[in-house]
Amino acid sequence: MEKDVTTASVYFRHESWNHRYAKINDNGQKEYGSITGFKTLEDARESFWKYLNEYKKRLRELEKQRESLLEKNDESTPDTSLEMNGSDTYE
Repeated sequence: MEKDVTTASVYFRHESWNHRYAKINDNGQKEYGSITGFKTLEDARESFWKYLNEYKKRLRELEKQRESLLEKNDESTPDTSLEMNGSDTYE
């Protein structure tokens, strides 16, 4: 049975609905917080899912950037498999 992630992340406190969120800032670091003041559970859930989807989108973007950088690094790494043949040329 899969647990509903909103169960722990959306909650009622101080006469309003709230939700926790995580986001990735411009430095690539995770930030956590809460957004408060929703009048209904549905509004809080809708906002929660919006933040969660943005978080996942940012993770995918960062992963693509990482993969691109790794590919560029692999392309720019010199081939060190060549060996000297005794003269000043490589084979």
